[in-house]
Amino acid sequence: MDMSKKRKLLIAVETLAVRPGNADAETIKDALVGFQELIKDVTANQINVVYAYGDSNERTN
Repeated sequence: MDMSKKRKLLIAVETLAVRPGNADAETIKDALVGFQELIKDVTANQINVVYAYGDSNERTN
């Protein structure tokens, strides 16, 4: 993970933590994707972060 991606992750996390009212969908995406890439890089692809969204009470049959 290069420094520019790490910087983008840090900016997104700072925005979410310090100024959450300024966060938008792009900020959340940057944080989630950045975290995913960081974990992948640090663990040498041994841990894969996968996100799911939707209603957790929703069941498919």
